[in-house]
Amino acid sequence: MGLKTEAGRLITNFGTKPIGIMQWKRDNFYLYGLVEPLTGEYFIWEFSHLNAACFQVFLEKFSATYAQDIHIIQLDNGAFHFSQHLQIPENIILLFQPPHLS
Repeated sequence: MGLKTEAGRLITNFGTKPIGIMQWKRDNFYLYGLVEPLTGEYFIWEFSHLNAACFQVFLEKFSATYAQDIHIIQLDNGAFHFSQHLQIPENIILLFQPPHLS
C-alpha cells in the first residue's frame, strides 16, 4: 500500500521549471495465515512487521483459538521461523520444508 503524489500541470513563466511538493509515503502490513487443506478453514492475522516477535504472537493466538487439537504447520525456511527466542506452543508442531524440492 502506498501514497504517491500525482504531479499535474503547473502554470509557470516560460523556461521556468515548476516546483511541486512531492509526498512519498509507503505503508506496509503483513498477513500471517494458515489454511486447513481438507476443509479450507483458515486463520489469518495482520501484523505490522515480519519478524520473530510477531510470529510468536501469531502462534500464541492460533494455539489459543484451536487449543483442542494438535496442529502440524509446514513452513518455509524464513529467518524469523528459526529464532532462538520462539516458544512453540505445546499443541503446534513445526515442519520445515527442504530448501529445494525436486
